[in-house]
Amino acid sequence: MLIKTFRESYPVQYLLLIMIALAIWAGAFIHPQMDMEEINRLLTPGNEALQFLTFGIPWIGVLVAFAIVFISALLLNYILIKNSLTDKNSLVPALVLIVFYGHSISYLALNPVIVAGFFMILALNNILSVYTEEQSYEMVFNAGFFISLASFFYFPAIYLLVFVWFSFIIFSLYQWREWVISVIGLITPYLFLWVWFFWNDELDVAMLSYQSFFSQFSGFKYTFPEGFLNVVILFLIVLLLLWALFNVLVRLDEKPITIRKRYWAVFWMFIITFVNLFIAGDFFDSTIFLLMIPSAIFMSGAIGEINRKWVIEVLFGLLVVLIVINNIILSV
Repeated sequence: MLIKTFRESYPVQYLLLIMIALAIWAGAFIHPQMDMEEINRLLTPGNEALQFLTFGIPWIGVLVAFAIVFISALLLNYILIKNSLTDKNSLVPALVLIVFYGHSISYLALNPVIVAGFFMILALNNILSVYTEEQSYEMVFNAGFFISLASFFYFPAIYLLVFVWFSFIIFSLYQWREWVISVIGLITPYLFLWVWFFWNDELDVAMLSYQSFFSQFSGFKYTFPEGFLNVVILFLIVLLLLWALFNVLVRLDEKPITIRKRYWAVFWMFIITFVNLFIAGDFFDSTIFLLMIPSAIFMSGAIGEINRKWVIEVLFGLLVVLIVINNIILSV
């Protein structure tokens, strides 16, 4: 079965992972698009950089997006193995993230949220390593720095600094230095950005954009997906996620304290991202995409906890098939 196959990482598994990823992205390669809609270019300055790097050519954008997603999946896989949150020599986390990322064809393009997700994974890598390091200042700074870069593409990612602070509480880091350093890491890229705005006489307008975002509550905005397959795919993902959360959390007491604390940190990443659904407003769909990162972590952890996996194998295999079919249908 599919999950059982990826519990080992040999060259054939990597080849199969590429083939599955290409199948999920087949619709995007058939009909490439550029998903670069701006909400506010002053809040998301990374969008213009992406357009510049791809020359506005859709197929280049799709290739770049595919590469970022695949690298993000392998990076997350490495991080979970390094932090003992999944089995060694397993490719299950990479598989799950690629499948969850591909749940909607609207993200199978160079969407800024794909880049934001990459920086979120880098931030997570630093946070999970904080607990076992005596001098964690550099990692704390890096976490804030990468969250800041993620916000350049998806501005509500800036709220994930709260996830960093919750992680400090979980890891018992109560010294003021870590808290201040995380803020310094967050504002460092913005210092350069504000200099750029000042140089181009846009600083006042940019500050008004920030003020407007934080002062206005956009509320919960969601358009339920159209089409039977979209509904089934969303239902399967929610079902698998609920199962994964339950199986991981009820078994946490059996784990070493290091593993427990890291899972609770991921849990708060999930909660903060989920809360973003209610405050992101026009960014709502992007928030759902980023919610797939902690969801994939819990899914991978749950798969490693159970012995009889045939039901999950069937449901996950069905999810992959439906995503591939749906993405191809919607692309033609």
